[in-house]
Amino acid sequence: MIAIRKFAVAGASFAVLLAGAIVIQYSGAGASLVGKNSGGEPFAFSPLPELSPEEARDPRFGPILIAPEIVSAGIGLAVPESFDRTDRQEPLRLASIEFDLLPGAEMASDCVPELLAVPVAGAKVDLALNAPCLPSASFVLHHQGVMVSGLTDENGNADLSIPALAKTAVFVLSFDLGPSAMAVAQVLDLDLYGRAALMWEGAVGAQLHAREFAAPFGAPGYVWQEAPTAGAGTFTALGQRAIAGGHFSQIYTFPIGASPATGEIELSVEIPVTAENCGREASAQSLQILPGERAVANDLVVTMPGCDANGDILALGAMYQSMAVAAR
Repeated sequence: MIAIRKFAVAGASFAVLLAGAIVIQYSGAGASLVGKNSGGEPFAFSPLPELSPEEARDPRFGPILIAPEIVSAGIGLAVPESFDRTDRQEPLRLASIEFDLLPGAEMASDCVPELLAVPVAGAKVDLALNAPCLPSASFVLHHQGVMVSGLTDENGNADLSIPALAKTAVFVLSFDLGPSAMAVAQVLDLDLYGRAALMWEGAVGAQLHAREFAAPFGAPGYVWQEAPTAGAGTFTALGQRAIAGGHFSQIYTFPIGASPATGEIELSVEIPVTAENCGREASAQSLQILPGERAVANDLVVTMPGCDANGDILALGAMYQSMAVAAR
């Protein structure tokens, strides 16, 4: 019989990263950041940094959504006038963004990837990428701080289904060779769900665990990567493991608007000690959204045990708050 030790980590470094959100408004030749608090007053945002012409053409500088300093309290955001306020769930496609290629890269000058975003049931967004000039190419998808690595097929296509983390869900997809594309979808049913996301890069191998209504490990209601359909909530794993040093994410979703019971969902993170991460510094990020509350993100940095502890598990319970739900 193999015994697995599970122990809590003391002294791990946590930092709160995010306490709000932004809305992007496109007008004229540029973009501005707008928002209103719960009292209807506008946020005061610090100005966006300016880039030199050389920096603007450098893929390392974009596309980046910069969260400016919020100097007014409240997070009730208003949808900008430039977005359609109707309830129609139609896809919205924005123009692709194209950058100069990195030195030594070869690509057709008319290579412009297209990204289509369609909101679907469960506050998710289906993404369809069409990049025929980039077959079997790696890319990174960005959404509300979540980064996910992926690969196109032999025809340059890729399909993804992403749990949305904002009502105005902005998706930016960038390729290693330079070109990028962006799409936006309006997710009208997001307030019916609570979500927790866990992100990491490379061989960290973190795991998100959700314990619904005090369910013990292995029982119905204990949801994680090895039991993604064990409870009322759903589990989504994102990221292409064939990409070395890629970006990965796990997202747990609970239907707060249709909970089958009253109680709490406890969320935690576990990191198994492996030959790839033992004795090294590991980092991960969390993001949690609940209806009517501020989005909260944390950054974790911890030194993993030595390789003699292979097979043991680090348990981290402080990265999320419990979801309190009532039967509906």
